Amino acid sequence: MGGQPPWETPGQGADPSGAPGESGWGSAPSAGAPPATPGVAAPALRPLDLGDVLDGMFRLLVRHWRTYALALGVVVVPVNLVVVYLQRQANAGLGILDAFRDPVGAQAALAANRNLALAVAALAGPFVVGVFVTPFVSGVTAAIAAQGYLGERPEPGPVLRRTGERYWALLGASLLGPTLLAAVALVPGVLLIAVGIAGGPAPGPIVAGVIAFFLGLVVALVVRFLFVFFPAVVVVERTGPVVALRRSARMVRSRFWALLGTLILALIVGAIVGFVIALPLTVPGGLFSGTVGYVLAAVGTIVATLATTPLFTNAVVLTYFDTRIRTEGFDLDRLARSVEAPRAADAAGGDLSPGGRAG
Repeated sequence: MGGQPPWETPGQGADPSGAPGESGWGSAPSAGAPPATPGVAAPALRPLDLGDVLDGMFRLLVRHWRTYALALGVVVVPVNLVVVYLQRQANAGLGILDAFRDPVGAQAALAANRNLALAVAALAGPFVVGVFVTPFVSGVTAAIAAQGYLGERPEPGPVLRRTGERYWALLGASLLGPTLLAAVALVPGVLLIAVGIAGGPAPGPIVAGVIAFFLGLVVALVVRFLFVFFPAVVVVERTGPVVALRRSARMVRSRFWALLGTLILALIVGAIVGFVIALPLTVPGGLFSGTVGYVLAAVGTIVATLATTPLFTNAVVLTYFDTRIRTEGFDLDRLARSVEAPRAADAAGGDLSPGGRAG
């Protein structure tokens, strides 16, 4: 779509952080336009095309990089330091170069380092992070992106507190939706394969199980995509997990193919960016042993996570608001509030802004 991108107002380029109260989206208010709601930004919202979404997911990250880095770093840095440490220790702290220099010594070190508890911890670490930490990280990123989109100025402390208040709803939606339903979709195929293997050489049950498994995988991916908006719904609309999942599915179904194409492309772009950022650090980290290898691998993982997580979630939040504008008139609702609130404030003869008091 032509015209000014909705995430940058004229004259914003001089101050990437934005001034307090400045709208981060839409064009500047024209002469005679109604004043914004006291304490609430009133950006000029409009439907977004593919280029708007891909451009906006980078612009939001650049504009609010400090908030993303601090708010996500509180979680991402310690978690990745622990996970990378466990994985390195499970490999006896060896690097690839050690295996080339002294294959026999490397094999002996691995044999001497066999520790079931450490191996389980190294394997379970990413799983635990995915189940319990990822919902919080998604909520934090969605909250920052939503506030940036609506012209507000997100700060790390309030974002973390707000997301913390919604953690159980985020976790519940994550477990109830994508995790459990995907598992249910895959269970029939796994059971058929197991029955076929236990029943002997007859290939019928095994083939049926493989087909059922891949069909279940398709169902699981579709279910996962239907629930892609749930972090934004939970933190923006402050709903419970069940309501968030239902609302996400309803919104995605209304524009399924357009959203699927847009978000797949955003995911690919984010993955390429993460790969390019992480490669110079993670490859040397895998080559070297000891502290040097650990530090390089950990830093590469952390930097890539801090870059790629906001990018894709920004795209999700942008398409979430775009869907609300197209199907619910969200832009008209915001405009109506910006018109009515000042009139109500004038009628009351006082300040109706958040934290203000009429009088």
